[in-house]
Amino acid sequence: MKQIAFIGAGNMGSALMTGLCGHADLVVYDILDEACLRAEKNYGARIASSVSDAAKSADIVFAAVKPQFIMDVMDGLKEAFTGQPEKILATIVAGKSLDWWQQNLGPCKIARIMPNTPAMVKEGVNAICFSKEMTEDDKNLMTELLSYTGRVIPMREDLMGAAMGVSGCGPAYVYVFIEAMADAGVAEGLPRKLAYEMAAQTVLGAAKMVLETGRHPADLKDAVCSPGGTTIRGVMALEDKGLRAAVEAAVEASLGK
Repeated sequence: MKQIAFIGAGNMGSALMTGLCGHADLVVYDILDEACLRAEKNYGARIASSVSDAAKSADIVFAAVKPQFIMDVMDGLKEAFTGQPEKILATIVAGKSLDWWQQNLGPCKIARIMPNTPAMVKEGVNAICFSKEMTEDDKNLMTELLSYTGRVIPMREDLMGAAMGVSGCGPAYVYVFIEAMADAGVAEGLPRKLAYEMAAQTVLGAAKMVLETGRHPADLKDAVCSPGGTTIRGVMALEDKGLRAAVEAAVEASLGK
């Protein structure tokens, strides 16, 4: 069983650990004691005393800190990676490219990942790209491990920003949509708890229809919209209020556009 170190145990690190626990030996370091204790309790992770202590004996090291704090852990990472060419860095640090890592850490095996928080329930999306040092066996290993947290989608590095806007930030947009549907249901008399359950299950079911049938979303939408029926009137209201444009604007805004 591989040993995986997490440098950072916040929301996204914890979400990944949820899927990986039981499939790897976990070790964790975080500047917050409560984050380490939570990882120890929930995922059976060993608590390390420092970045280098966590990373030095690990086969894979997840850099899971916020971008503004990454230089605070760089010295410990350098110490752990020096003289260990087979060690893999798995980075989920937003905005830090493979070249950036190579410049700061030196030549090494790197998997750059854009995950999302539904990894917590093993329904995440992991966009991933690799440095040239990664072998096919290394890539297969990372794909296998991340598959325990959801889907793994290899892509070119220049598409990672778009992946962040769609799947990285996307859960928040979906939660707003679920909340809005539930609010409308409550306004029509549904109990709040039931309205949330119905709205969330509807989103889950519709998403599975897209993924499992392979049909275009527009085709699936048309199948629900009977001529002169209630659904097409609702769809027209969404278009009139600008739902499509609002979602497109949200993705663009998340990318700083």
